[in-house]
Amino acid sequence: MKVKNKNDKKTYFLEVAKKVFLDLGYKKTSLSDIGHAAKRAKSGIYYYFHSKEEIFETIIDQEAKKIIQEINEKLADIHDPVEKIKVYFKLRLKHLKDATYYYAFLKKDVLEHLPYIEKIREKYEEIEKEILRKIFQEGIKKNIFKPFDVEKVVEALAKLIRGIEIPHFIEELMFSMENEMMLLIDIFVKGISKQYE
Repeated sequence: MKVKNKNDKKTYFLEVAKKVFLDLGYKKTSLSDIGHAAKRAKSGIYYYFHSKEEIFETIIDQEAKKIIQEINEKLADIHDPVEKIKVYFKLRLKHLKDATYYYAFLKKDVLEHLPYIEKIREKYEEIEKEILRKIFQEGIKKNIFKPFDVEKVVEALAKLIRGIEIPHFIEELMFSMENEMMLLIDIFVKGISKQYE
């Protein structure tokens, strides 16, 4: 592949790195492996990235930004807060299953790298919490949801979701997780909605 400028080269290295991570796993991949696959000297990669970890985090950032962007775009067209919650979690589950580069290349050594995954997740978890805050505040303002402590509910929901996702991901039981998650969300929505009083 012929690359024309700095941005093209950086994108090219990232695309190659994704494939190498998938083939070898995160732990076994080195910058030399990525350079070899890209048909470039390792020194060429150092011009754009300082380490394997920086490449990995850049890939994760790109994946997460795409997810957040799609969620925000979809929610912008929905006016019912109840529907927003359901769509939010459906999209989140869809991306968790489809986001190959978000987790897949860590599966071979996932237990060892869970703390590293969590560090990256924390950055975007705060963005997701803000999305939920806005939905809950909108629902309370429109008198669709019962009044409740939004901050406490957001924190509790985030912990509940994380507690379900990680074990299911490790055991590769995504279908089971989807059923469980949507059942919990249905129960949760009924609990905060005034129409079920």
